[in-house]
Amino acid sequence: MQIERIRFKKIDNMINAEVKIDGKYYEGSIDNLSEEGLFEIVFTDIEETDFTLKKNLRVKFHRPSGEDLDLKCQIIWLRLNRDNPARLKYCMGMEIISPPESYKKYVKTL
Repeated sequence: MQIERIRFKKIDNMINAEVKIDGKYYEGSIDNLSEEGLFEIVFTDIEETDFTLKKNLRVKFHRPSGEDLDLKCQIIWLRLNRDNPARLKYCMGMEIISPPESYKKYVKTL
């Protein structure tokens, strides 16, 4: 079995984010990121939805400078935690499709 190497270092950096998928918006948080991905994006207290692997979506968040970053992403892993039936928790990792230079520069400042 061959293990895929991580191409970029993950950086811990909690950021509130808005995700748009199929015309619906969800509020969540990004726990860490890299030059080409967002990881441990967590959504709680939402209804079960159609997040699926390989699904494309938009992720928007605000940099401390006030600049908005709007990224086109694809879900590369997904986990649904149903430990508490009254509160679903989605965790996922996303690959950024063609990360813009402004995003890459932002990651390098962290």
